Amino acid sequence: MSMPTDRRVRRTDLSCKGTTLMSHRSRQVGLVIAALVLAACAPHRPAPGALAPVNARGTNEMRLADLAVLDAWEQRRVALLRNDGDDLSARGVALARAGAWLVFAREAYVGQPHSRNAADALAEARTLMAPYERADDAPTPRSALATSADRVSPDNWAEIERLASTPGAVGDVASLAEAEIELVRAAAPPVRSLAPAVMLAGSSREPITSAVALPTTVTETSVSPLSCPAVQHIARAVALLGDADVVLQGEARQAAKIDRLQQDERVRARLLHFALASDNVGMPSAALLSGVAGALRAHPELQLVIEGHADPRGGTDDNRTLSGRRATMVRDILADSGVSDDRMLVRQFGARRRAAAGTTVIDYARDRRVQLKFLLPDGEELPIIDDSAVDLQIERVVTRSAAMRRRAGIRRSTRAPR
Repeated sequence: MSMPTDRRVRRTDLSCKGTTLMSHRSRQVGLVIAALVLAACAPHRPAPGALAPVNARGTNEMRLADLAVLDAWEQRRVALLRNDGDDLSARGVALARAGAWLVFAREAYVGQPHSRNAADALAEARTLMAPYERADDAPTPRSALATSADRVSPDNWAEIERLASTPGAVGDVASLAEAEIELVRAAAPPVRSLAPAVMLAGSSREPITSAVALPTTVTETSVSPLSCPAVQHIARAVALLGDADVVLQGEARQAAKIDRLQQDERVRARLLHFALASDNVGMPSAALLSGVAGALRAHPELQLVIEGHADPRGGTDDNRTLSGRRATMVRDILADSGVSDDRMLVRQFGARRRAAAGTTVIDYARDRRVQLKFLLPDGEELPIIDDSAVDLQIERVVTRSAAMRRRAGIRRSTRAPR
């Protein structure tokens, strides 16, 4: 009878040991699961110098820490600004662009903390700063923001890359940096307002995509305030690129100077006309030359070319001489009015460059002229706005019969200069 009892006791002991072992394993599994849950719920610490992952930005503490990271990168950028070194111009352009990206990163983080835009913008800024921190940094790929901006406005983005690669051509680095960010703003989705919005289709979680291609050749003045924000950003980028490019700045200044000069009525005086076979300046032409002299004194950067002409009815050599006398007479009058001789160039063309192709007395009167050309400092001629003839001196036509000419003793002579 003892044997069965011993067996029951032994089986009971084994059963208790098995139960204890299973309970120990269950506790271990429970501890592992609890650790995983705690790890998943614990806030993710970002890598040094990086922003927290998007799903870990739910607390104010984490957001303040991320903003402190952006501030630290701005301080590092400022520390890299120096006024010496062979790479001064390239460094200034790169660090200005990095500063604009950091500003955009902060705006994106505050406006859309759960978007990757801030992290992408920070990555762009770090890429631009890297060559001036450690020379051995490997190039990093472009962010999604830069790639999107390239797709939205490839021509303007290519212009930004061109200017950034040639710092000597950049006249205003701040404008270049802001133009780059304007293209990024054109490509990035707008910050969602907290106010209720009416959705035409889809839902707030599914942004509506548009198949409309944005223009790449818009200007700031051609954009309506009612146009979409992306087009407005592109227009501002185009205007800023004009401010940044040295060549475009020069062209804009030249256009403004020409426009300012053309507002002066005295600069519009271009033609003086003469009587038949004469180099005398009449009263209307003298008044016109008085205004020209005043314009040259007011605009010392201008030069003057004085071209003399004659009508085609005289001999070639005589007409050339007469056209030269007419141009010289105009130069002498201007010199007496205080215009320096070294600012004036006299040329004589005779009848080689006619003003009209006809044979009427009005056509010949247009040919007997001195033409004034104002030259800009770069040698280009100031465009003509108004070249009307106000002092034509039309010859009197007297008709005589052959018999009257014989009685008067008039004979056909060699052609005189006209």
